[in-house]
Order: sequence, then C-alpha cells, then structure tokens
Amino acid sequence: MGCETLVRMRFLATVVLLCSLPTLAQQQPPAEKPCDEKAARAQLEALKNGFDQFREAQLLGGRELKPSLNRMVGEHRELEQQYRKIAARQCGAPSVDALVIVGRLYEEFALKWIHAPIPEQLDAAQAEIFRSELAQRAVPLQAKARETWTEAVRKAKELGIADEFVDLAQRRLAATAAPDAR
Repeated sequence: MGCETLVRMRFLATVVLLCSLPTLAQQQPPAEKPCDEKAARAQLEALKNGFDQFREAQLLGGRELKPSLNRMVGEHRELEQQYRKIAARQCGAPSVDALVIVGRLYEEFALKWIHAPIPEQLDAAQAEIFRSELAQRAVPLQAKARETWTEAVRKAKELGIADEFVDLAQRRLAATAAPDAR
C-alpha cells in the first residue's frame, strides 16, 4: 500500500469519527439541578457555629496582635467563601440569608478593628493615633457590609422574599446610613 492510500484511509477514518460525534447544536446542556432549599438551609445551619466563634473571638494585644489578626483574616475569608457558595446557588431565601450573614461577617470584623487593644507602651497621643488608624482600617469593612446588605435586600425584593435575615439587613442599613442620608 502506498503512502497516498494510507493518507486517504486516515483522512476517511477521521471524517467518519468526526461525523459520528454530536454537533454542538445536537448537544443538550446538562440539566440544571433544581435548588434544594432544605440542603441550603442545612449548610447555613452547619456554618452557624463558625460564625459564632468568629463573632466572639477578639484581637489580642501586644506581640499577639499581628498573629491574631492573620488568624482572623483567614477565618473571615473561609467563612465568607462558604456563605458565598450558598448565595451563588440561587436558592431563594437561603441564598439571600447567606448574603446577609456575609454582611454581618464584615461588620463583626470592622468592630474587631475598632475595639482592638491599644498597646500599653503608647502614651495618650500615640494611643489616639493608634485608635484613629484602627478606625480607618474598619471603614472599608463597614462599606463592604453595607454593600452586601444592599445586594441582599435588592435580591430579596426581586424574589419576593421577606424573613428575619432581610429584616436584619434593612435594620443594619438604616442604622449605618450616613447621618445626612437618614
């Protein structure tokens, strides 16, 4: 058999193979799984303990400030990822509730900055500067909390959801509004 014949046979085999594959138009997208609201609620409940532990943890002072801060950043990041996975499932109330809790995570982290211990070796003026710096670091966290609550309330209105989490988000938005916006 000559080279030309082998090339033709391989070409024909390739054409047959390609013709046997379904075209993109024939392929059906995988059926999207319906939302399992009960499973989403169970996931929220399973994360509650982690949220409570984060809320109760405090930044340590002195040499322990940076390690405790790093630990809290990691815990915050992990919890946020878990709650955002629930929110991304587009599962009605549990997804909206997860967004509200993400806002709470940011609010709690901001409060930890605001109430962080002041190093004992600082005099009054230095302590005031330190406290001011901590408060400034809390501002973006507070803004992120408001942004997340706003997103949750918008989504709740869009889906016609009203529950205690949506109520909480609305109360927190009202309580944290700029004085001229109230």
